[in-house]
Amino acid sequence: YCTHNQQPVHSAVPHRSANMVVDAKAEQQSLAIHGEAHRLERAVRFVLGAIGPLIISFGAALPLEDKDPLLAINFSYLAGIFYCIFAALAPPHLSSLAIAGGGALVGICMGVGLAVGCFYVAFSCGKEWALLLLAVGVFVLSPLKTGSLQGLTYLIGNIAVYAAAIAFILAIPFAYEGMTMELTTNELIARFGQLTSHDEWKHLLPDWMWQASTQIFLDLLQKCGDNDGSNSTLVQECQKVVTVPEGPLKDLSLHMSVSGGISSLSLKPHTKMLQLIFDSNGGPLAIVVPLLELFAIAVGFYAASLLLPLPRVRTSYNITRGELVRMITGPLQRTMRAGQAVLGDHESTKDAIDQAQVATKEIADRVTPLLSTAKTSAFEPGWPGMGLPLLPLMPRLVLAVRDCARCASALVSKSTEHEAERGELMKLSQRALQTSGDTTQAAANLLAAMPHSGDDLTGVAGGTRSILEQSRSDLKRLSDEMPETECGWTFRHGVIQHALMLADDTMRLCDLRTRSTATCAGAAKSGVMMLAGFLIPALIPFYRIVQPLLMCFKGRARGGGCDVHDLRIQLGLTVGVVLLVIPAIYSKAWANFGVTLDIARQVGLRGNFSFWAVLGFIVSYTPTLEGAVHRSALRAMGTVAGAFAGWLGVTCIGADNHIALIIWLLVSYALAIGAGANSRNKLLGFSLYWGYAAQLFTYTQTIIVVEASLGIGSIGTLATSRLIAQLLGILVALLMSLLVWVRAGAAARQRVAHGLELCASAINELPRGGEPESSDSRSLLQAAEDVLEHAQAALDDAKVEFMPKHSHRIVGPGGVGMDEARAILADCHNILSLAETGRRLPHGTLEATETTLIEAAERIRSASVEPVVDAPREVEEDSSEVGWLCLRIANAARQAGVGADDAAREYGQLCPQDAASSSDGYSTDSTST
Repeated sequence: YCTHNQQPVHSAVPHRSANMVVDAKAEQQSLAIHGEAHRLERAVRFVLGAIGPLIISFGAALPLEDKDPLLAINFSYLAGIFYCIFAALAPPHLSSLAIAGGGALVGICMGVGLAVGCFYVAFSCGKEWALLLLAVGVFVLSPLKTGSLQGLTYLIGNIAVYAAAIAFILAIPFAYEGMTMELTTNELIARFGQLTSHDEWKHLLPDWMWQASTQIFLDLLQKCGDNDGSNSTLVQECQKVVTVPEGPLKDLSLHMSVSGGISSLSLKPHTKMLQLIFDSNGGPLAIVVPLLELFAIAVGFYAASLLLPLPRVRTSYNITRGELVRMITGPLQRTMRAGQAVLGDHESTKDAIDQAQVATKEIADRVTPLLSTAKTSAFEPGWPGMGLPLLPLMPRLVLAVRDCARCASALVSKSTEHEAERGELMKLSQRALQTSGDTTQAAANLLAAMPHSGDDLTGVAGGTRSILEQSRSDLKRLSDEMPETECGWTFRHGVIQHALMLADDTMRLCDLRTRSTATCAGAAKSGVMMLAGFLIPALIPFYRIVQPLLMCFKGRARGGGCDVHDLRIQLGLTVGVVLLVIPAIYSKAWANFGVTLDIARQVGLRGNFSFWAVLGFIVSYTPTLEGAVHRSALRAMGTVAGAFAGWLGVTCIGADNHIALIIWLLVSYALAIGAGANSRNKLLGFSLYWGYAAQLFTYTQTIIVVEASLGIGSIGTLATSRLIAQLLGILVALLMSLLVWVRAGAAARQRVAHGLELCASAINELPRGGEPESSDSRSLLQAAEDVLEHAQAALDDAKVEFMPKHSHRIVGPGGVGMDEARAILADCHNILSLAETGRRLPHGTLEATETTLIEAAERIRSASVEPVVDAPREVEEDSSEVGWLCLRIANAARQAGVGADDAAREYGQLCPQDAASSSDGYSTDSTST
């Protein structure tokens, strides 16, 4: 399929694309079937993968048969909990192995490393300084920093912050209190007798601790008991201090006090206590090593669930490729056909225009959640490994489809205007739409013929590279034949340009995949790329730490600087985490709330309530107020439902009936995942509206049921403490969001305004006629593209694209100007391309365009909805191609943020020259068509 002479993979594909278009009704039926299949597949994968971890969890052996354990020593019960968390929150395709396996592991290590530093500071300077270091660390590790890699590191950053908070709560008390265990002497004697009589329980303590404790106890019993030492009743208080003979706490002083009432065992604070937490020989306090082992087990079961052929292996490459093919052969081709129908008078003009607008809106809605998935395809451990080149390539393919549909829809809408030009317009439009349709269909056919670690496409004919090359040549020839008039430029820089970009990137993908397996060197490179897929997510978090400093050094004029919204958001996250951590350090009652095991309180393993409160806060606090409200509501719903389901299951079935509880959990998983799954969200596979509640339900119920069944706590206490803690974290998240007050519309407007200023600077740096090529313009336009991506991130967090009824409240009456800014950026690239070919650029026109962009940026930043009615005279009088592009930029800048976004989102007319005539009651003249 990637050679000139190879036949199509599936069947011969005709060069004409008209008969290959998927009917709208048939496509809707196909999407509905695909959605149901996705629900079933998602639920089956989740359930089958959970069986193993749940068996491990419920098979966790506790030390005492009477369900009154000394301590929940065996951490294997966390295997099922970890699996549910990964399966619910990680992307349901192979790229999540790199994100969860490499990135999440690095996040855990970064968080634990921060806590270790806080431990040393607390030991040396006091816990107040340790809290200050924790605050600085949380601010630096914040996952809410905007940037080009924010989406890929959001989960990793959250894990790092949460790991730091948990480790801090656990470790800091040992730095200033040491370890002190107090219990009644009779209880001490009874438990010591139990441990002595059961050899299988002696493994609960390491040998050095067992021997030291035994010797101290026998010495004190002999000294403080009756005269012959045969009675275990203590008649006086005795104390003894011994030096730990071996082990990680060697040479530390162990103080033991035994009396007739209360006995205590204590170790003074020392940095060696960290070894108890990390060292696998630390007995009941060894936490880190067992948790990492269980982390690997959970990721392994999750990987196995992803590799199940149901009916194929799930990869983000295939998901993106399959959705691209469906969009091209469906709504994009329907838009092209609608345009040809209008121009050929084959059907009702109004019906065809409506059809084109609906199809374009459908593509816009499907593209937004697909972009993140397209980026993750670079990290998949699939064969052949294409790796990092996919990081820019796959998103470009997605955006090319969206832009091609927008421009095609604009052509359809404009075809009924300007009757004087209708003859030329009809002729050129028919040729442009027909040839562009052939080219995009050929690109879809070639994409369909490039499976990767399995195939997500069925019933779509494959194509060859030679057919796409021929279609591209025809389209390029048509572009060159376009007259040097406004009408010709409209097609050349519109649908033709984006169709050519789609074809070029498709052939690049084809060549990349061919080189990956054609030679031994290519295969070796594929192997390296597969390894890099694991390493890159592990290295990106370190870059994200220093990224804000790099942006500050870069300066605002070059796309950097300090983002005030970012600063406020990160301060809110830092303050919220510290506020929820402080009570666990200063109040024993707070730290012990929800901890029902006496021994856990006695050795200092407490703070469960704060764990859940911090988790509820971290995941509910998002970069915008609207996003925080939406996430908090869904988290509260999922937590309440999960806590109730867990309580109901244990109450009705019984905590000892492990097999029935496993069945209960698996059935509830299937129901929740089946109801919440949605194929539209290509990244996570859950409904964009309320799917997060289904995710929360699965692992909230799992945590409560597993811990209750193993005797870690009563079902009532576990359900109540988790519910209260989560609601407290959610409340703090809402309060902090209200305090920092970052609205999605305001944040997006500031960034769009910055993007327009960067476009103005790029125009100022353009090489004029006779001057050498300038690289500054290219870098400035790239910076503007990054800034617009940050603006889109704020809108995505508020779910603007997916909650149209509430978008007016979020972005304001005039929108934020995102679509116009994208069109302006594209035309700036067009002008730069013309300049690099030696085209002379008119100074006056460029200066007037630059001024218009700066004025538009100031207006958007101030949230003014009053448009600048007249374009600059210098721009209107310039009849060259560059002047026409500058006029399009000026018209888009005039309309940015004054209602064009709302009109575009409602009617699908997303090109700036379209929105100008449909939104504020005035039309452009024929020059701007």
